Amino acid sequence: MNWKRLCLSLLFVSCAICAPAVDQNTPNWFAWQIPSLEPLHGAIDASELNVGSQSQPTVGSETQPTELPRIEIRDGHFVTPDGERARFFGTNLCFNAVAPPKDIAPKMATHLSQLGFNIVRFHHMDTWPAPRGIMQEDRVHLAPEMIDRMEFLINELEKNGIYVNINLHVGRVYPGTPSSMASPFNMGKILDQFYPPYIQMQKDYARELLTHKNPYTGKTLAEDPGVLVMEITNEDSVFQANNDDFARLPDPYHSTLMEKWRAWLGKQYASDEQLREAWGKGLEEPGQMMLTNADFSNGFTNWTRQNTSSNNYTIELADGVLNAAIGQGTRDDLQLFQMGLTFNNGRQYTFAFDAQSPSSSTLQMNARLDRAPWTVVGINRKVPITPDWQHYELAFTASKAQGANNRIGFNFGHRSNSSWRIRNVSLHEGSAPTAIARTKQATIASADVPANNAGSVEAQDFNVFLFETECATAAEMKDYLKNTLHVGAHIADTQDAYGGLPSVYREATLMDYVDIHDYWQHPNFPNKQWDPADWRIQNTPMSGDPNGGTFARLARYRVAGKPYNVSEYNHPMPSNYALEMFPMLGSFASMQDWDAIYQFTYRSNDRDWDARKYQGFFDLDGNSGQLAFVPFAARAFRQGLFTQGNKAVTLKIPASPLDYLSTHRQWDAEAIWEQLGGTPSFVTQNRVAVDLVNGIKEPSLDLSTDKSMPSPVEWTTGENGVYRAIAPNAVALAGVIAREGETQKAGPFEIKLSPTSNQHACFTAVSLDGKNLSESQRILMAVGNRTENTNMKWSEDRHTVNKNWGDAPVLAEGVAGTIGLRTNQPLQVTALKSNGDVGKAIQAQKNDESADALTFAISPSDQTMWYLLAR
Repeated sequence: MNWKRLCLSLLFVSCAICAPAVDQNTPNWFAWQIPSLEPLHGAIDASELNVGSQSQPTVGSETQPTELPRIEIRDGHFVTPDGERARFFGTNLCFNAVAPPKDIAPKMATHLSQLGFNIVRFHHMDTWPAPRGIMQEDRVHLAPEMIDRMEFLINELEKNGIYVNINLHVGRVYPGTPSSMASPFNMGKILDQFYPPYIQMQKDYARELLTHKNPYTGKTLAEDPGVLVMEITNEDSVFQANNDDFARLPDPYHSTLMEKWRAWLGKQYASDEQLREAWGKGLEEPGQMMLTNADFSNGFTNWTRQNTSSNNYTIELADGVLNAAIGQGTRDDLQLFQMGLTFNNGRQYTFAFDAQSPSSSTLQMNARLDRAPWTVVGINRKVPITPDWQHYELAFTASKAQGANNRIGFNFGHRSNSSWRIRNVSLHEGSAPTAIARTKQATIASADVPANNAGSVEAQDFNVFLFETECATAAEMKDYLKNTLHVGAHIADTQDAYGGLPSVYREATLMDYVDIHDYWQHPNFPNKQWDPADWRIQNTPMSGDPNGGTFARLARYRVAGKPYNVSEYNHPMPSNYALEMFPMLGSFASMQDWDAIYQFTYRSNDRDWDARKYQGFFDLDGNSGQLAFVPFAARAFRQGLFTQGNKAVTLKIPASPLDYLSTHRQWDAEAIWEQLGGTPSFVTQNRVAVDLVNGIKEPSLDLSTDKSMPSPVEWTTGENGVYRAIAPNAVALAGVIAREGETQKAGPFEIKLSPTSNQHACFTAVSLDGKNLSESQRILMAVGNRTENTNMKWSEDRHTVNKNWGDAPVLAEGVAGTIGLRTNQPLQVTALKSNGDVGKAIQAQKNDESADALTFAISPSDQTMWYLLAR
């Protein structure tokens, strides 16, 4: 997680046009505040799920620590020493939240245990010096007071049956890094995959952190069995940079990388002549011009101009030069492209143009389908445009193209107060003449970063070199942790989707488990990155997304035979649909039989420990709307309530990375899935994984599935989309389930909700005694829709609140309706208070239409999102 993303979540602030805000006098809204530091009671308390957990905080306790059992890996899953499956439902702590005051730590640990969490990921603690993080001002050594508080918290977590995930390099800027180092190399990312001084700094930090004896547990982090896993580096892959980024690297980074690159080439090719012969095979003489009216001699004929926001832009022609500009303060998404182009998959093309930008703005070029789903079929690259005229050539190999239904062109982005001039646009099948000429002069000793128009063999050589370099560093770091520091935790390098298929290979072949991150509709910053007063969200429900939302990507990057962790996940606030997150994630991850899921993040600062309102986009502490569905998700996932018995459908790829990566051009795992028929809808109905198989040269996918046990998930997408997960012990609904006159059936439940403000709602029910819902004596039910801070001020289009996040308390939109439950036993229904205490009793009565059913009414007057159903 980028630290700026987190910092933004701490800031609050004005929009010119606002929609009406809600307060405690708004009809059908009520205060709903789940306490942060007070114990939870009754049906809400899930601490019994945790090994050796306490029921109450023990402030300042000097009792002996509870030693958690060392979790092992068997048959691709986490298991206890006696072989029982161990699933982990987690959250994150960031920055100085990893080191709370000692009177806070026991309360926090107890609260997390009672919510059902059994792992906490320690993240971004290296980003700032104390007191904002655990580093000293030199960014080299640890701050003793902060380490002491962090170790105290770790002991409190372990006493409550909560394991720990330790992240090593996340946000620390390595000492000596130029202050001008920008994305994607900021925070030392990518550099620490090949630059020896930074690799050594990683080792030094790990040694100091992991070998320090925790006085409260009596163990170092290296030997503590309560440390389940460690991540070497966060969101850090060489494949997050493109060749332009590498070419612009300053020394000593560029010279170090080129020294390694030339040494690698010297092992692959016996001579310069052999090098030139190989690289020349990847080049094709340019074919005919594929664009019509490429010189704009007929104005904009055959060109499509598109703008999705305001009209504060210009795009015009003068003397064969295209002039495009976006005005100050606008959010225009200005594009220019030609449609109806024929691309042949596997063939090479070159898109070229001259450009200048007085504002030194980037320009994005992309080749994609010219109709839904608008899939990228070639380039999708941003290039910095200088104030001086320059010639740009971008070579690409077509993939996922569909006949003549493709387009290519320019995307001027969301940058305000920017301008560009473009001329001499061309598109040819084949290679650029300059690339052909350059290859004829290539030598091993002078090889540099391949240009954008490089031939496919040269480009692929560089990518394989980067892959092998990254893998060597990952292996070196893991070996140091395991064999020098004697770390007992399971190790991952970094997230497996951040470098596409190469990252899948790296984690699958070198690491103990596989990790990934994803967010539904992350906030967008149209003008200045991470501007707290200028951001927007799409604010649409994932339950209606026809492409599987985040789940399609997450599922298709799972690796067979390895525990699968999603260590960052969120539907960020203040979306109207953010409450979908836990009902959907808990049930879907259970259906897919993943091993660990983490919400990002529980808290990311040391202020206001007893939060009573939303703290920003990501923090769960104070987010009472999403918290209401945590008890369901914790039980559903940890107990595997939606896990089906069918064998996973696997995308089979060659087991040897180089057998595939050195001969293929498609490195996008999702694209390979779709090319072979593994569409998002297929993924949401079947448990899936990527499997490395010996003896094959091409990817394959067997779409025949075992339907002896149908998927518990039914997902109807679109404008009226509904996500349903139905299992014997639990049910979850999210989406358009609150429309006039409609009844939703879910297991033994019949749910008829009155229309809400957006016709959406979430409904979950989970058995608390392990029995089927039709027989359970105690069922926890949760119902909700929208929650907001008091006086949160939305823009009229409900795409931002700018800095106007509002105040405490959190308010919930009440949901009214009738709930039916098939049962032959008397039913006691109780509205629960926000700490789990018993509230008012609700009368259940016989359903006139069904002799074996009881019904009861819920309404905003219940002042709750939680109900206990007891027979």
